[in-house]
Amino acid sequence: MAPSCNARAGGVWGTSATFTAKTNIIPVKDHPFGLGIEGGGTWGLISGANTGGYMFVPVTIPVVPDVFKINVNDGWLYDNVAKISYATWGAGFEWVLDPKTKKWTLIGEVFGQAGALPAVAPGDPPSPKSITDPRAQLGMRFAPSEKFDIDLIGGHNVTGANAYWVTLGLNVHLDLGH
Repeated sequence: MAPSCNARAGGVWGTSATFTAKTNIIPVKDHPFGLGIEGGGTWGLISGANTGGYMFVPVTIPVVPDVFKINVNDGWLYDNVAKISYATWGAGFEWVLDPKTKKWTLIGEVFGQAGALPAVAPGDPPSPKSITDPRAQLGMRFAPSEKFDIDLIGGHNVTGANAYWVTLGLNVHLDLGH
């Protein structure tokens, strides 16, 4: 998958694409919890440069199977522009609002990163501490079929600009093992 993002920082617009891969190590279906690993890299589509990468380990706990689950994760993020690594964390939920059809799901998450702030040139203001402040997002997922779903999420951005975002995402479920 290659989600893309348009963003503005300091009045300058940029566009990026992120390539991701995820695999389940312990499937939640047959166990009291699920465990996976996910990683990816991001490229600036205008510059063609690699702007960073990430890896994290998600854990899913089905509180009420097929209705309500909690997701937690820890990971690592590399900002190739600032040449800084961050530890990342997150906790969220997925609540299927109509368990019969499973078409609508309320999703929410709190997340953050911890690490050094970017260096600044002498005389410049310090990097905003908001880079490492916790964030949150809330949204809806519409699943018209088992093969794909669409997310519409509003949240607080993670780049330290103290701005809000709206994300429209398409998730395609591929079973490459069978």
